[in-house]
Amino acid sequence: MAANTSARTFDIVVFGATGFTGKKIVQEIVDCGFKGTYALAGRDRVKLERLAAHVSSLDKPGIIVADVSRPDSLDVMAKAAKIVISAVGPFRYWGEPVFKACVENGTHYLDICGEPEFIERMEFEYSDKARQTGSLAASAAGFDSVPADMAVLYTMSLFKPPARCTLVETFLTIRGGASGFKGHYPTWESAVQGFGSAGELGALRKKVAATRGRMELKVPGPKPKRQTGPAFDKRVGAWTLPFMGADASVVRRTMAALAAAGQPVAHHSMSFTLPSGYYKNLFLLFGSIMQWLAQRPWGRQLLLAAPGLFSYGMFTHAGPSEQQMRDTVFYMTNVGHGFSQGSPSTPGEKPDVEIVTRVSGPEPGYLACSIFIVQAAITLLEERDKIDAPGGVFTAGALLRSTTYIDRLQSRGIKFEQVLISLPSTYMGAQWERPFGFGIKPTVSEDGELGPNVLNCPTLRKQLEPRPSPFLAHNYFGGGFVSDKDRVCLESLVHAVTETQLSRRDSHENLEELAQLNNTQEPPADGDDSNLAPLPKFVLRSGPRQVIYYNPEQAKLAIVVVGRLCPGVNDIIRSIVSKAVVYGVPECNIRGIPYGFKGFQERRYQKPVELSKANTDAIHLEGGSFLGTCSDQGDVGQIVKWLDLWSIDMLFVIGGVRGMGTAAAVCQECERAKVPTAVIGIPKSIDNHILLIDKAFGFDTAVEEAQRALMAAKVEASSAYRGVGLVKLAGRQSGFIAVKASLAFGQVDVCLIPEVKFRLEGEGGLLAYVQQVLDSKGHAVICVSEGAGLVSSGPLGGRLPGVTEDITPDEGHNGSDVEAVDDDWPAAHKDVGAWLKKQLKSKLKDADVKYIDPSYLIRSVPANSNDRLYCKSLGHSAVHAAFAGYTATMVGVVNTHMTYLPLIASQAVRRVDPKGALYSRLLASTGQPDFSP
Repeated sequence: MAANTSARTFDIVVFGATGFTGKKIVQEIVDCGFKGTYALAGRDRVKLERLAAHVSSLDKPGIIVADVSRPDSLDVMAKAAKIVISAVGPFRYWGEPVFKACVENGTHYLDICGEPEFIERMEFEYSDKARQTGSLAASAAGFDSVPADMAVLYTMSLFKPPARCTLVETFLTIRGGASGFKGHYPTWESAVQGFGSAGELGALRKKVAATRGRMELKVPGPKPKRQTGPAFDKRVGAWTLPFMGADASVVRRTMAALAAAGQPVAHHSMSFTLPSGYYKNLFLLFGSIMQWLAQRPWGRQLLLAAPGLFSYGMFTHAGPSEQQMRDTVFYMTNVGHGFSQGSPSTPGEKPDVEIVTRVSGPEPGYLACSIFIVQAAITLLEERDKIDAPGGVFTAGALLRSTTYIDRLQSRGIKFEQVLISLPSTYMGAQWERPFGFGIKPTVSEDGELGPNVLNCPTLRKQLEPRPSPFLAHNYFGGGFVSDKDRVCLESLVHAVTETQLSRRDSHENLEELAQLNNTQEPPADGDDSNLAPLPKFVLRSGPRQVIYYNPEQAKLAIVVVGRLCPGVNDIIRSIVSKAVVYGVPECNIRGIPYGFKGFQERRYQKPVELSKANTDAIHLEGGSFLGTCSDQGDVGQIVKWLDLWSIDMLFVIGGVRGMGTAAAVCQECERAKVPTAVIGIPKSIDNHILLIDKAFGFDTAVEEAQRALMAAKVEASSAYRGVGLVKLAGRQSGFIAVKASLAFGQVDVCLIPEVKFRLEGEGGLLAYVQQVLDSKGHAVICVSEGAGLVSSGPLGGRLPGVTEDITPDEGHNGSDVEAVDDDWPAAHKDVGAWLKKQLKSKLKDADVKYIDPSYLIRSVPANSNDRLYCKSLGHSAVHAAFAGYTATMVGVVNTHMTYLPLIASQAVRRVDPKGALYSRLLASTGQPDFSP
């Protein structure tokens, strides 16, 4: 007859509360905010009272003295509790008296046992008695074996009828922090005794089969492949070994309970992953020794006497430190296979549906273990009416499958998440929810309409096969993944009035570029933006995806640098190589194309360079380009021909505006020629003139180096009689480097940029103001962008307002900007710095003009610390983009977040707003007047 537990003193009693794991269980009861009553039980009252005194809860726990050697004390404990949680092991020695007392007194029972022989023996010997008394008992309600048990049920539940899951493969990964991962001695003792009882377990199973019949699961489709030794599994990117714990047998018993209830069941297999081949060999060595010794009584004594020696230091009497437990996490990746129509239509048919899930949480042996068993107890207390069983011995999965147990675990930091779903193309069940798109799909805006709210990037996903990321096993080193649904706002501010608006999206001077970006056919007339589609509000966030589209072991990469030099190029190369290797790309598959796009087509140049972590390890400490560079944009058809010939899967283009334009053309030709190469751009612009991104790499270094030139100009000018220090900086379309360097230096008297026209002569002109500065200070410093004074909306070769002669370089000038134009301006450009020097000398007769052009000095230096960090993020994001299947995509920071943008976005020019805050600060710093004609 079932016992009445409603009037019992305590809701939960923790037996073994003063042990290492017992204390963690008690702490979890307190931390989760349990509102019921509970007690601490054990054989030592002094220790129990000391623990109770340290419990930080308003209601102090009760104390029950109970000892496994005194059955009467266990009866007293069982009669006082609704649920007993047993944390005393090894259970083959100390577990049965507690189990028996609970069953006989109608008390619900949970334990953290991981010993298969004990678990199955208790079920065999006490099931009938538990049904009579109304006791609900479940062993292995801790880390053994709740995550595996519930993960299988969770994965199976994601298969929507008529589909059915027929096989779940589970991979367990445990990752310790810098301080390592440790286990406590009782865990080692239970493992040793579990190995030692392997023979008894076999005998028990024969006895059960003879009494109750052999347990056969009728599951359509193939059974899991039996793994007997180490194997490298590409799906998780790690060496695996069969898991020797209780999980597999517990899940099998859960499946048997489902089958008995007439519900669908699935096969299950379980492995655990190892960090590397070295640890695989280490584990095989120590595991073989342990297994051999555990079969012999004297061997078990030896193993228990020296746990540190035989576990390679993993298990000790001291156990893990608090820091080690905080730093350790576990991940359980589950690959579910099934049939979209419920079963194979023909014999031998393979499953056509695959769903990947992951369960993750904190340190498994003690922290997560406590969460599992405490939440199981609370669920049993509060949802007893949902459990359709009067009593019996169950697995945790079979007992709690109809409750909110998983939701409760998630509220305590145990994550259950769907990672990947792969469906047959013929299956269009509307009830399926795809967490990630396969192939190009339209973006859904917040109002549910398909529209332009997100600036999408093209993908090759329709042509490629999706696969789980190799980082799933450790949740990308514990940092997590980025979803395709993540968005970054293009605008970070909402302005109350238009007069204060400083927008990267709506400036009329950029409307022509934005029209091109939005595929508007006709450029706007002056002041007319009626035919322009607004730029989307959001862009895609970059980062590692849980689903990738290239096999890292087979992927081939190429890196090319085009255009003029820029600080940080080598940092980008290095970061791409290092991240590709981390993905698992063989170093022999990573190639560097020498001397820009010419390296694809002219054999007189060097052959492609094989890039490795070794030969790129220190290149970031040097300026220039490890691969060389060239401004020639090459023949697109020839580039694609060689991409196809070399079977290049990913092409990374480091270049300026023209380089990004050529990369976009390469993408179009690849599409036409059906060459599935992902082209990813990393835009460089030393003058920071790419519209949508916060800044281009190398800009911070350029500003820093430009100040050295300004300092030299200051020194030269102040050391001469009526000296004028004239510095020309990069900036043919935008004046950002001149403005930022002038602001940072703080000693510039005049700064001229392309966005603001200036008058040279007459009242209010530049010459008059310089004369005024010389009269007051005795010297002057002028910073000029190389595009200053030219009509901003047209090609170079224009004239200064009020000046009748063309801007031409001084005779004997190095001509760097005449013949060596960069990748984003035509060769007709003349040297404004040399021209301005000539004007100052001829019009200010007593002025001593010192002209400094630091162009090559700035471009050739290594990146500074800020740019170095930025370049590392850019390179990593580019590799993530390629593996995620994106193409015709560039990477860059938008509103401080790394994002993906279509390559065409690089063609829109970002300019200094003459009415904006940045230029206003410049005017306040220099004190210069308005030189407008």
